[in-house]
Amino acid sequence: MQKSGRWADAGAYLADIARRLEGAGADCVMICAVTMHLVAESVAAAIKVPFVHIVDETAAHLKAAGYHKPLLLATRYTMENGFYQERMKKHGIDVVVPDAEGRTLTHNIIFDELCAGKVLNPSRGGADRPH
Repeated sequence: MQKSGRWADAGAYLADIARRLEGAGADCVMICAVTMHLVAESVAAAIKVPFVHIVDETAAHLKAAGYHKPLLLATRYTMENGFYQERMKKHGIDVVVPDAEGRTLTHNIIFDELCAGKVLNPSRGGADRPH
């Protein structure tokens, strides 16, 4: 659904799961994947129990540690959509993202390596690191 841009479908799918979890007795709901917070509002709207938003929790920890300008390394969807940066701004935090080449490299490492259970030497910053 991510790759095909079907965010509304992804939101409906996760909202359905959240409702089921609530019905099974969950006293709160959270999504652990940052990118899927693109649909957090539809999930939160589908339930009565609290929704724990990853950006709000991250912002609280950043502020407590005295950080106000973190670098965001994530999927392209998270780095380029703006939802993460906008929500952080509400907490007084200015998020920085890599340039276009850096965003592409980071996105590819996440999807082509980490999601596949691989960490290649170039991605670790080894001698054959891509430029």
